[in-house]
Amino acid sequence: MVTASDCGESDIDEHATPLPIGKSKSLAWLREHLTTARVPPFVSITVDDWKRAASAFVEECATRFGERPLAVRSDAHIEDGNIESHAGRFLSLCNVGRESLAAALSRVASSAPGHPNDRVIVQVMVEDIVVAGVASTHRIADGAPWYCLELAPFDSAAVTSGRAQVRQVAIARDQAMRASAHLGESERIVLATLIEVEMLSDGRPVEIEFAITRDSDDRLLPHLLQARPITTIRTWRPRGKLKLHRLPPLTFLNESDPLPRVAGKRTVLSLMSDWNPAELIGTHPRPLALSLFDRLIARGVWWAARASLDYCGAPATDVALLRLINGRPFVDVRRSANSLVPHDVPWSVRATLVDAWVSRLANDPVLHDKVEFAVYRSVRDFCPIEQLRREWSSLLSESDRGQWEMSLGTLTRRVMLRGPGSTFASQLDIIDQIDRQPIDETDWPALLSLCAEGTRAFAVLARIAFAAETQLRSAITRGALRPERATALRAAGCSTPVDQSQCLADDFIARHGHLRPGTFDITQRSWAHSDFPRDARTATTARAFSLSSKEQRSLHRLLVESSLPDDANSWVQFLQQSATARERAKFVFSRSLSKAMDRIGQMTAASGLDHECASWLTLDQLATGKQLPHQHRGRFWQESAMHAETKHRAESLAIVSPVLRDDRDRMIADSLGAMPNFIGRTVVEGPVVFLHDGQSIRPVARDAIVVVRQADPGFDWLFACGIGGLITAWGGANSHLAIRCAEYGLSAAVGCGEAVFAQAATATRARLDPEGGALWLT
Repeated sequence: MVTASDCGESDIDEHATPLPIGKSKSLAWLREHLTTARVPPFVSITVDDWKRAASAFVEECATRFGERPLAVRSDAHIEDGNIESHAGRFLSLCNVGRESLAAALSRVASSAPGHPNDRVIVQVMVEDIVVAGVASTHRIADGAPWYCLELAPFDSAAVTSGRAQVRQVAIARDQAMRASAHLGESERIVLATLIEVEMLSDGRPVEIEFAITRDSDDRLLPHLLQARPITTIRTWRPRGKLKLHRLPPLTFLNESDPLPRVAGKRTVLSLMSDWNPAELIGTHPRPLALSLFDRLIARGVWWAARASLDYCGAPATDVALLRLINGRPFVDVRRSANSLVPHDVPWSVRATLVDAWVSRLANDPVLHDKVEFAVYRSVRDFCPIEQLRREWSSLLSESDRGQWEMSLGTLTRRVMLRGPGSTFASQLDIIDQIDRQPIDETDWPALLSLCAEGTRAFAVLARIAFAAETQLRSAITRGALRPERATALRAAGCSTPVDQSQCLADDFIARHGHLRPGTFDITQRSWAHSDFPRDARTATTARAFSLSSKEQRSLHRLLVESSLPDDANSWVQFLQQSATARERAKFVFSRSLSKAMDRIGQMTAASGLDHECASWLTLDQLATGKQLPHQHRGRFWQESAMHAETKHRAESLAIVSPVLRDDRDRMIADSLGAMPNFIGRTVVEGPVVFLHDGQSIRPVARDAIVVVRQADPGFDWLFACGIGGLITAWGGANSHLAIRCAEYGLSAAVGCGEAVFAQAATATRARLDPEGGALWLT
């Protein structure tokens, strides 16, 4: 194995490349020199020669390739150059049969720009693919020093066309030899081919397309489909020697928690577990957003709120939920798990539960964004007792499991209470009091104190709503409700704070003007201070929902079986009221938070600093600067912001897995196929334009954020429209439009997955922060 120090950690010469430019020339050269992969057989012809001798060329292909399916690919003279790749701009056709070869050649030739050196390639299709994708010697967007592999099963075009949610595996360049021992066989094979192509290119950054099949002895066999220079090298920052910003040692993951009352032998860190900070503040937030989230939620409030519902008491008043790793806010899953065990469960049982949950996530990290539904068990739902016995018989005695279930039942029945004196009612009272409190003349520290009261009440109400959602999901699993009926039930609840369908525009803004995409982001303008449409509405009148007789009987049976108190209709009210309460609490606490950020912005503006600069400051730095004489305050804040921005930029060169399990994750970052691929550096915001599948070309407003399901070349016309950004459901960092966005400097979130895509498809506005790893939809 060749390491990065042998081939690329020296200063990069973006013009050095013995690899011939152009598809057919580079493939022909690599076919003679490459030892780690095969180049599928092919022939090529200039477009002019094809027009002069079409029949003869078709016959030559038939003689060479017989009945095997073929790929007919463009090879325009401007493709795969040093300056621009023009990836996907010209037509290529796959799975072409012998009888349709002439027509396919004509179509591909016609798509060429008309230069005498334009060519067409006919190549044997690689069949029975196990894994396929693309790989690059550096991250194409910014040159971060990682070998980046994008892999998708079975489909050779899945990554480049954006048709599949791909998995990215990034290997630190200077750790390639060590990391290889920890990679799967497919990843090792691709890495070896990528490094060899890089060496053959004299260390110039390159990307390849590949496919892997199995030979007759069931061994993996790699095929190189294409190799080209990375054209975005001219935009990389910093230039020259690219330093890897390392993660700190992760040995602490296998050590006891420093707080003595936290059970569990080890922990796992996750970007999207529990409070999901990756969604709320981004995967790489700026200091102010992180500081606000930490102060208001992640530093004590999150656990104290759960303790008030009879979960385990917090081991300290300010116990932290997050661990900051290279600027990324990771949830400490061990602490999260401890906070969701009933308070009266014996310590030994709690330790067993926590260790089991942490181990399950470590073994199946794709569950990291759904731990509370697929890993933890924190409320009594409708799971059959027999199933629980099977799942826990090897870890818990019948008596310990019974104690846990009894405690969960007692806790859940209390959570479901909604009458006077209940926790639900008391937290709603707190929210009402905060909502009535005038805040126009309050300074930002007082506003944040008020907000902290709101976030604690919100955390309690959100936990109650989570219990309701868990029960609803288990009701679907048990067959008491069909999925579409559960959707109707959710839609019937008034999940927004008020019905605005009859409000005048001024009333609407007066009530909702504090809302902003990115609740914790000071750079995002609130609705009251933006061009948000004055006739907008945030709610519609709730639709009526009633259970059928059969549904009532089925739900009643489950409630009785689980020893839960409500009848079926009351249970429906519990679901709807808890969802409404959660959203109302969020609405109220965000009002004081938004006002606090307005005050912070006014304070920094008085020293000549804009909101952009303020976003790079922590709350402590803001408080310190406030105490300084006015003539020194602005300089202190500006220098602090510049230092933070420089540090953030260096941290962005680290590619970090969404789940950290052990020290190997310092040199291998696995996306798990679930994290968006952010491209670009510019924060963009604009109206959302959703393009349905198969929708034809049509005018798109300048600066719009375009949402498409897949990033295939059919959407290349968007670049001529002056769009502001792009969001796709599927696709990897090396998909077609990812490459084109990087070349154009267009901000994009590629491969967000179906859940985020569904939200984006119905959103009216979006804000995309690629460097912050954040996407906000409204």
